[in-house]
Amino acid sequence: MQTLTKPKAGSRRKVLPDQTPTNSPPATNKMDAESFLVWVGKLKRDNAEVENARKRRVKSRRLAKNAGMDMAVLDWVLKDLDTDPDIVLQRMATRKQYSEWLDAPGKQYSLFDLPNSAMLSHKEREEKAARAGYAAGLMGDTPDAQAYPIDHEFNQIYMEQWHAGQKIHLDRIQPIEIALRADGKSQDSDDEGLDEAA
Repeated sequence: MQTLTKPKAGSRRKVLPDQTPTNSPPATNKMDAESFLVWVGKLKRDNAEVENARKRRVKSRRLAKNAGMDMAVLDWVLKDLDTDPDIVLQRMATRKQYSEWLDAPGKQYSLFDLPNSAMLSHKEREEKAARAGYAAGLMGDTPDAQAYPIDHEFNQIYMEQWHAGQKIHLDRIQPIEIALRADGKSQDSDDEGLDEAA
């Protein structure tokens, strides 16, 4: 009978030679201490600005909600702002179809006739320019020189409506800015509880 013996420790291990390159250059940091500290200060200030903007946005959303704005619907519509109009119409038609299949309240979309295309007539494009100018003025945006440059056929009506919207904007933005600047412990603690989804 053959006896089993335990192999010597390490007898099956293959020892690989050290593969660390001997002539590798030491790690270099191209930044000196002064540049490092300058950048740290800049990034800290940027972080503080971002945090202040976040808090201001939370407060703005709360004030808008208190004024009666449906924030969920607003967020949905804002996503569509830069989307191709035909894609938006398709989404609306799909939502209408799903609501009908589920017999959900959204089935009432059937009350609206969704157009098959976003192609607009001359009169509709003129009305769109007027609405866009008025809305831009109300929102406090600068005139859209790309969509309605000075040589555009609807530039004049766009600018007229932008000025009309600006007059109202200047009257109504002041109390909003005052409310946003108002410092109060209770408001600030409420703001911390609200976040992006407020």
